[in-house]
Amino acid sequence: MAFSREHHEIARLPVFDHIPDRLLTICNLNESAFCFPDSRPDIVQNRLWFLIPRIVRGDNGQIRQTPRHLSHLESPVSRAVSAAAEADAAVIFAGLPESFESEGFDRSHMRLPESQNNLIARVAAVQKNTVVVLHTGSPVECPWANDVNAVLCMYLGGEGVGAAADALLWGDANPSGRLPETWPLRLEDTPCYLDFPGDGRHVEYREGVYVGYRWYDARKMPVLWPFGHGLSYTGFVYRNAQLTADEFAEGDSVRVRVSVKNVGMMPGKEVVQLYVADCTGTTGRPPKELRKFVKVKLEPGEEKQVEFTLTAQDLSYYDETLGSWYAAPGEYKILLGHSSRDIHATLSVRFSTPRRRPFVIDENTTIGELSKDDRTAAIIQQVLAQAGNALTGGNAGGSEIASSEAVAQMLDSMPLRGIVNFGGPAAAGMITPLLEILRAAIQ
Repeated sequence: MAFSREHHEIARLPVFDHIPDRLLTICNLNESAFCFPDSRPDIVQNRLWFLIPRIVRGDNGQIRQTPRHLSHLESPVSRAVSAAAEADAAVIFAGLPESFESEGFDRSHMRLPESQNNLIARVAAVQKNTVVVLHTGSPVECPWANDVNAVLCMYLGGEGVGAAADALLWGDANPSGRLPETWPLRLEDTPCYLDFPGDGRHVEYREGVYVGYRWYDARKMPVLWPFGHGLSYTGFVYRNAQLTADEFAEGDSVRVRVSVKNVGMMPGKEVVQLYVADCTGTTGRPPKELRKFVKVKLEPGEEKQVEFTLTAQDLSYYDETLGSWYAAPGEYKILLGHSSRDIHATLSVRFSTPRRRPFVIDENTTIGELSKDDRTAAIIQQVLAQAGNALTGGNAGGSEIASSEAVAQMLDSMPLRGIVNFGGPAAAGMITPLLEILRAAIQ
């Protein structure tokens, strides 16, 4: 089919904002976007050096990528470095050639071609206003990240990506996208590093739910750029975050509100992200999970209120024992922010539900399991206090022993039958009636 100018203009628009599976972002490393005074780069009359080691060309709607390898051409690299040193800014277009990235095979590493890393490092060493425009289908290692002024991540934006990059670099458009994935510092940091690609025939997905930001946040690992990150030529302030209720029950809902203001000089769009953190003590849940997000467009100085509606589904995870989605009763934190690592407001809400996970209590049920369940916690704490008094002959508070950190850690994994070690022979006869009391509590 023929492609007209109208088609090309339509192709450009999603790149400014977002496309279905790739979000545009500008990752700035020096706390200010790639711009000069008044927040709009206006360097038409200045000297700008462009170096394109990889050409991306639209031809009848098809993207062709031609790597230009410079590793054996020292003269062009030297000329590029010299020209960059004399210019007011240098823009380097970099990315993965077809030999590195394709839908037909898995990547074995996350590196750019060494010739590109070398070029970027050498130019950045002589030009502080170096900008790297990345064209990749997924994250790459960026060893030069702290040495360049800004990174414009275009992913693979399609036919209109060139015109879109031009408008973003010159400030005719404001980057308003967010990273749809965490960019790790290196391949070895990724959750599947030890298990993929397996033995060639079998691959074990051992990371479970700890994929992406859930993995990096659970391990508190430093990353290059976090999930949801993206900078802008303007700035935004969050304030007046609030809940319409401090608690809600299954079948009901609660609304979350926050005001967002554009405090810069350019129109822009902020992506407000809502994460939920399970504080009920349920095992196997990530530190937080993205549950809602909305993009709001704001003129300079404009402020709007953003509202989300939360239900039990937004707190839930899939429970195999129940065969359905389930949210445990208790406290949840509601986190509002700019990315998974840039949280601006934290709220607390309590959730109640009559539903419970199956809980089978026997001699091997641990003290920790009983202490975490609100139906049995008071009973087991009383038993522990009595056992502590028996152990000390009544000379010291049993509750103090039960609550000391060292003993508490030991008790957490102790089976119920182990309580006889605290109470002596008399405690052995307590196990059967205690089991009856605990089982009755969960009926």
